[in-house]
Amino acid sequence: MDDLVALAVAFDTTPAALLLPDTDNGEPVPLTETTSGSFAASWQWMRAESPLGEPEAAEEAVPSVRAVQFAEENHPDRPPGSRHSPAVNDMLQRAVQQVIKELERKESDDDGR
Repeated sequence: MDDLVALAVAFDTTPAALLLPDTDNGEPVPLTETTSGSFAASWQWMRAESPLGEPEAAEEAVPSVRAVQFAEENHPDRPPGSRHSPAVNDMLQRAVQQVIKELERKESDDDGR
C-alpha cells in the first residue's frame, strides 16, 4: 500500500485511479485472479458505494439493504452524527422517488375506474 499511495501522491491522483481503468471498454474489470466486475460496479465498489456482486440495478431502482449497509460501513471518514453518506442519501432519495411514482400510478389507476 505504501508504494501505491506514494505513486498516487506523485501523480496527483487517487489510488483508485491507479488501480481501475478510466474508460469503459465493455469488458469485465479484473480485480483479483478470480474476481472481476463491470466497469461501473468496480468503480462503485472502489468508492464504497456498493458491494461487489450486487446486481446492477436501473438508476431509479430501490437499493438493497446490503448496498445501504455496505455504503454506511465503509465510510469511516464521516463525522459522528452524520447519519448517511452522500451515496446512501442518493440511494434513499431514489427509493423515495420510486415509491412516490408507484403511489401516483396507483392513484391514477384508481381514478380511471
